[in-house]
Amino acid sequence: MFVRNFTFKVSSQFLAAVMAFVSLLVMARYVAEEYGIMMWGLALVSLINTVADIGFNSANLKFIAKKGYDQSACFSTFIVIKLLLTLIMIAGTLVTAFLMLQGGSINDEGFQVCLVFVVYQIISNVQFAIYYTLDGMMLSGKSSILTLVECSIRNVILIVMALYYVDAVTLSTSYVIATAVSGLLSIYMIYKVGIRLTKPIYLKEYAVFAAPLAVALILSSVVTNLDKVVIGLFYDPIEVSYYSTAVGMIATFTAVGVSLNNVLLPHLSKNVTDRKAMEKTLWGLERALCFILCPFIIFFMILGEEVAIVLFGGGFGPSGQMMAVLSIQIIPFVFAGIMTQVLYALNRGAAYMRASIVLCVVAVVGFFILIPPLGYMNVGMGYGGVGAAASVVIAYVMFTITLIYMVKKATGYRLYPKIWKIALVFIVTTVAIWGLDQIMPVHGFIGLAFEGFVCEVIFLSLLYLVKELKKKDIGLIWKKFRDDED
Repeated sequence: MFVRNFTFKVSSQFLAAVMAFVSLLVMARYVAEEYGIMMWGLALVSLINTVADIGFNSANLKFIAKKGYDQSACFSTFIVIKLLLTLIMIAGTLVTAFLMLQGGSINDEGFQVCLVFVVYQIISNVQFAIYYTLDGMMLSGKSSILTLVECSIRNVILIVMALYYVDAVTLSTSYVIATAVSGLLSIYMIYKVGIRLTKPIYLKEYAVFAAPLAVALILSSVVTNLDKVVIGLFYDPIEVSYYSTAVGMIATFTAVGVSLNNVLLPHLSKNVTDRKAMEKTLWGLERALCFILCPFIIFFMILGEEVAIVLFGGGFGPSGQMMAVLSIQIIPFVFAGIMTQVLYALNRGAAYMRASIVLCVVAVVGFFILIPPLGYMNVGMGYGGVGAAASVVIAYVMFTITLIYMVKKATGYRLYPKIWKIALVFIVTTVAIWGLDQIMPVHGFIGLAFEGFVCEVIFLSLLYLVKELKKKDIGLIWKKFRDDED
């Protein structure tokens, strides 16, 4: 069931990412400035909306999957908590946006965009309560449908609006419309699977589990959203557009890790006492994720600027530079997700909190040194979006190393023993693609496609030569999917 649920999640996230990519292409070419304002507003509201999670999403995934817990009572507990935290989000956002408006940090348009995203987050919080309930019940096919419905509606509306050159406020309403439709569908789904509102009897259990995670998730959200907010405070909206475009592109690949997290925690919660099975699962995931993602990292590292220019237009070269830097984050991001779920399954939330402090401190220090204009407060280095990308990468590398150490200390689990072979192949392939680009510089979409294909062929061929990739691997994955095995 784990393999099949993971496949559902990855497939839906990949399709959603493709749709988001298409809308990104259109917005970058038609409403680049408005897109930057919209993404800045979304980042600010999302930063404050962190209070709507603070560990309770993971608590729901864990408890609703455990034997002996009433699933309707789990959902009812979760929805009550979500609604209370949403009220805090509303108050916090309104006060923050109003103070920024009065202080001159944002204009009327920025303030109105924030108000639109407050409405979006209210609906989205209810929908995500249902989303995480379905995932915890191992009904990932249904939650995947919600992802596809919301993303398809939102991105179609974004494309149409961009073609008509609408303002940032109107562009932002696409999020509200899409999540409203998806939210109604989610209510129907949760009703059909037999979940009913009842007395929220697990408030204490949820609070005890979530408490150590609250600070950690707030810190992680700071890293996810503060970069865009800081860029928007010091630079024109187009710089936010460059950076958000790069983040959106790389998010297509980190979506694999996000999908994995939602199905891995319920699986680990059921098998936490079987150390051998858990370690085998983790090694298989680490190996497979490297096989899938490493060629894309190499491609963006070497050809990021060319990719941005070909896809988004000649003016988006700076976005490609940010993309090249951010691509380094992909493997640390997905590995950090795996290690985090192990700590959650073992009720080691305090360890995750300590690791998150490392993540946040390193990232925030980087944001306020590398992003601001040169000489700002005697520390600004003026790198803008590239500085934000570098800060995120350094922070996630440190975060992942810390999590790996904590998991090893708590459980004795190691990384996949032969990961050094994959690292060696990665280095050789990177050098080969860099050399090819020096000899035959890329021109146009066909050139990019060719070099991407060559990158994939070289990487997989080298894996085969060092006997790390075998024919039986594909057959094993197919058998697990066909037989619905873990």
